[in-house]
Amino acid sequence: MLLINNQEVEKLFDMKACLEALEDGYDDLLKGDAVYRPRIDLWMPCDRPDGYYRWGKGRAGRSVCSPFA
Repeated sequence: MLLINNQEVEKLFDMKACLEALEDGYDDLLKGDAVYRPRIDLWMPCDRPDGYYRWGKGRAGRSVCSPFA
């Protein structure tokens, strides 16, 4: 498994390419060539009274590229 932070993502992807990929994915979803599961977030208290830990995940797959992400 590869874990990357926001700064690494910004080096790899520009906003235009990300939006184009999303548009392609949504087009495939409408055609039945993609699947997804909505994002699920896990919230957990932390030591700070005004804070929390939060983990989010989502899954999707398209038939024209990687089988699952």
